[in-house]
Amino acid sequence: VPIDFILAGLQQMAPNLGVADENARQYVISAYFGGLAFALLAYGPASDRFGRRGPLLFGLSIYVIAAFSAAFAPNFETLLALRFIQGIGAASTRVIAVSMVRDRFGGRACLTIAIFGQSTSVLLLLVASEAWHFYAFGVVFGICYGGEMVGFPIINKQLFGSKAPLSSIYSFQMVGAGTGMAL
Repeated sequence: VPIDFILAGLQQMAPNLGVADENARQYVISAYFGGLAFALLAYGPASDRFGRRGPLLFGLSIYVIAAFSAAFAPNFETLLALRFIQGIGAASTRVIAVSMVRDRFGGRACLTIAIFGQSTSVLLLLVASEAWHFYAFGVVFGICYGGEMVGFPIINKQLFGSKAPLSSIYSFQMVGAGTGMAL
């Protein structure tokens, strides 16, 4: 949602914020993803130590405050900084939501659902005739791919213990699925 909404305003953003280079306005998306990537590793240990609710509410608070402040940014540099901070807040939902699902249903159920979702979304391509079919495939496959990517190492460790054959199987599977999703 934070990407989709801002894409519509990229055209008007450049003159209103004094951006000389039209390609520079795309940095608002990169700043958001930069903040998201930067904070992903922090929320997992924080949610394990302090519980799920506190870090989730903290991240959502950061997100809301940064989003509100970005609406009133006086210049482009301030907007970039606020979008980075907004990404830091959004990272909490990505990490903690997956942890909550895993806590509630277990890793094996999550992995089963993810693999089933990927398989059935590929069947959608067999009957795809309109553009929205391809978009629906991308969304369903992407969500299930993310779930599998998170669930596979957990299940692998549960089944095989500390000597899990993770590196080769998991790496090839994730590279293959990621390449397929990108195509």
